[in-house]
Amino acid sequence: MITQQRLKELFRYDCGNLYRYKCLNHLHINKPCGSKHHSGYFHIGIDRKIYTLHRMIFLFHNGFLPKEIDHINGNKGDNRIANLRGCNRSENMTNSRVASNNTSGVKGVGWHKAAGKWQARVYINKVRQTLGVYDNLLDAACVIYSARNKHHGEFANYGRY
Repeated sequence: MITQQRLKELFRYDCGNLYRYKCLNHLHINKPCGSKHHSGYFHIGIDRKIYTLHRMIFLFHNGFLPKEIDHINGNKGDNRIANLRGCNRSENMTNSRVASNNTSGVKGVGWHKAAGKWQARVYINKVRQTLGVYDNLLDAACVIYSARNKHHGEFANYGRY
């Protein structure tokens, strides 16, 4: 397992990137380490093992690795330490983006065909709760905003509104 001490022996940190102190296997010292994976995360090879760059940057600064690390702004490529925070799975999921198939543009709000209205739903303590159906999108968005603020706190992600 990689340690903070080992990371500090091998790298320096600057503005969301790690840079090697020494040139190893023809790697360039003044270029950021890591390569973008198809998942959107950057990966880095250290001592013959592959790690995600954001986890190594968090370890570099904090000396420990939490279960999960959240990118506060939702950008997987933004690995500045100010954009990274430790969290659990539930907290990380509450900060996820609006789904690509979402038609309302508001996370947790969708069209309820049978009622002919906007339905607001949110996860609270890992259980999906229906908060009601509303005649207009703005009312549903307001209810979702309030619920996310109350139950998700700093991890709340509201979508476009």
